[in-house]
Amino acid sequence: MHRLLLAFLVALVALTPLVAEAQDPPIRWGRLSDTEKTIDSWPDDPDASAIVLGDVGFSEVRIDGGRGVTFRLRHHKRVKVLDADGYGLGEFSLRFRADRGTDVRRIRAQTFVPDGEGDFRRVELSGRDIFDDEVEDGIREVRFSMPALAPGAIFEYEYTYETESITVLPTWTFQSEEPTLVSELRFETPQFFDYVSILQGDHIETMPQEQVNGMDFNAVKSRWVARDVPALRDEPYTTTEADYIERIGFQLSRVNRLDGFVDQVLTTWETVAQELRDNASFGRRMERNPRVREIAESVEGTPAEKARALYDIVRRDYVWTGRGGIFAERDLDDVVQTKSGSEAELTFLLLEMFEEAGIPAQPVILSGRSNGRAIRQYPIVSQFDTILALVQIPGEAPELLSPLNRHRPYGQIPEDALNENAWIADADGPAWIAFDAPGGTATTTFISGTLTEDGGLTGDLQLRLTGYDAFDARVRLSEAESGSPSDAAEAVEETADAEEDVEIDVVEVIGVDTPEEPLSVKATFVAPSAEVVGDEMYVSPFVAMQLDENPFERETRTFPVDFAYPFTRTYVADITVPEGWEPIDLPDPVQMTIPSRVVTYTRTMAPRPGGLQVRAVLTVAASKVQPVEYPALRDLYDEIVAAETEAVVIARVAEAAAEAPVDEVTDEAPEAVEDGQ
Repeated sequence: MHRLLLAFLVALVALTPLVAEAQDPPIRWGRLSDTEKTIDSWPDDPDASAIVLGDVGFSEVRIDGGRGVTFRLRHHKRVKVLDADGYGLGEFSLRFRADRGTDVRRIRAQTFVPDGEGDFRRVELSGRDIFDDEVEDGIREVRFSMPALAPGAIFEYEYTYETESITVLPTWTFQSEEPTLVSELRFETPQFFDYVSILQGDHIETMPQEQVNGMDFNAVKSRWVARDVPALRDEPYTTTEADYIERIGFQLSRVNRLDGFVDQVLTTWETVAQELRDNASFGRRMERNPRVREIAESVEGTPAEKARALYDIVRRDYVWTGRGGIFAERDLDDVVQTKSGSEAELTFLLLEMFEEAGIPAQPVILSGRSNGRAIRQYPIVSQFDTILALVQIPGEAPELLSPLNRHRPYGQIPEDALNENAWIADADGPAWIAFDAPGGTATTTFISGTLTEDGGLTGDLQLRLTGYDAFDARVRLSEAESGSPSDAAEAVEETADAEEDVEIDVVEVIGVDTPEEPLSVKATFVAPSAEVVGDEMYVSPFVAMQLDENPFERETRTFPVDFAYPFTRTYVADITVPEGWEPIDLPDPVQMTIPSRVVTYTRTMAPRPGGLQVRAVLTVAASKVQPVEYPALRDLYDEIVAAETEAVVIARVAEAAAEAPVDEVTDEAPEAVEDGQ
């Protein structure tokens, strides 16, 4: 980029920075308003522990004779602390690439502490309490803690961030984990640079632009303001904060040179595909290779059979180094020789095997769930962090493949890659594709237990897992293989989500090394004693898979509940009671759903001669539940907790009741495990 700019930088004789502000910022250093001093709550958020009174950024792309072209941001933030939980906002840290011309300087901070008489005393942060350390090679971190924090205190800090990287600018967020009174960003760019702005959020107002005439060049001043922004806090079943936080990002689109020519930075997806094909770390990594050809020629069968066989070779015989990303560092000879590679290297190896075997396949890149949704309207390669292989065999359904883990079956991609959209990075046919999270994930737990008169419950536990549940369990069990039997027992306890104090001994595990098949686990268990009161005992029939706490604590939610993939959890228990005892007053059946019927739950309990049977099924039929249904989902989970923590009363009877036909929950409970029911 700097080579593109030299053509007109040398032509500028005098450079006058444009720093005048047309409108006063919402906060000024050291000046507190009466509103800021007296505000002590946020009406729509009783859980608020702090209020961001103002968060203001003054940013500009600068041209100067010393450093050339740089981006500078002066960031000023002010926060009111409501209670001790709000102290966390006073912990500041910022990491940056010092080896790429980036620096953080001019740091100052102060706290205004209430004196109890309606006024505030100022406590400044000492320079000795500002730490600047190298945390990794070329990466530095600036950090400090605000002094003298207390409920009712107001603190503010300011720093200047400057970098020589002007293509993709730092993202500005208008939202935090606490409510924000006002957040504002100002951005000034010389006439030579055109940026596209990428907005996300309902509270952001774009203000009219201003044209500024300078002595040597003109500039454009832009401003965005967000007011009364609600807090965005961690919630269960979400992708990443970046998908929902109110924010703005900037990408350099083109450079307008003094000689009248335009250097286009943002091009088209078709152009990007061509550039990737010619990139030594991408398309050129898939050039013909004799070693790869030899491997490809060693497999036989139909194209579909060959594809599965080659996939198995890579996932089984090659080790992923743990390095992600879409670009490769080593060539295929090194990968084949060391039998190891990064995410990109192993994917390119698989694609080249397919090429040698005559199997149609293409590289697909996407932004993972933890990285945020991809922006489709602008061809920005830096937003992608994941690469997959797309196989499209005539007569077969297209498959996305990731050969990084020996436990991952053909056609299953990592959970983090389940982000709905991906881009085919093929110069012969670049295109966006949409894909749904696959079904088939299920866990069935079968308990066969015997209850003693002192309340003890022991018996057998069986698990049958498929889909992502099976993959996660295989990883856990494989990691425990080299350990002690207790490691394996802990892995099974975690897989079965066994209740606390339930002791498990593993008997048999079937299918750890065959990822295409269901995984089966057999074990024995000893559960904590039930409560015995006179001639009654109170038994919890949920030895495992019990939901004893609602994960959805907040009353409202503004973004979807994202389970990542559909799933089914089935729990079946057959419990034998002591002779002369029988269950009484069994709870009524439970059947619940939400309006869309995406999530359903049933629980039944029924007596049988000498015992009782329990069956509970939670089905999530789609990966997402929209915010409009969140209250219903939250209520449903409250009911699940109530249903699965409800005790069953077992009572001593004077005489054994006459045997009579009863309605059983399942005709033959062990077969339910085999059928996944």
